[in-house]
Amino acid sequence: MADIKAMFDKHDVNKDGTISSSELKAVVKEFGLPPCEHLVEQIIKDCDTNGNGTLELDEFNVVIQVLQQVKAAMADPATMEAEMKQMFQEFDKNGDGFLTKEEMQTALTKVHSINMTGDACEKILNVADKNKDGKLDYNEFVNMILQK
Repeated sequence: MADIKAMFDKHDVNKDGTISSSELKAVVKEFGLPPCEHLVEQIIKDCDTNGNGTLELDEFNVVIQVLQQVKAAMADPATMEAEMKQMFQEFDKNGDGFLTKEEMQTALTKVHSINMTGDACEKILNVADKNKDGKLDYNEFVNMILQK
């Protein structure tokens, strides 16, 4: 529990005794998981037992246990594949099986909590778009995420 308290204190950036959704993103990222809004919101929804929208130490302890289980599951290729497919579908707003520059911009902003400019997204797309069709298919997306 001492390690969890130290981790809690480290991520409680504003020192208010709770972990907010923005602070939780850093925790999720530390576990090697994509800190997307959907995941963070789901964790808070599932673990915020008092319903105040933030996590206290006892709730954070549960989150750490869950994240450890998720990280272990992510080591399983079948689980990893399912997670990647779900993420791709979440980002593919029009459901055409491709990510456009605009969809990427929205997705990267959501995942990294930064405003990605169109130019920055275009540069990322140009690197990840191996077949140079101006959009990412699922395999190109996976390779971008896994940095292959």
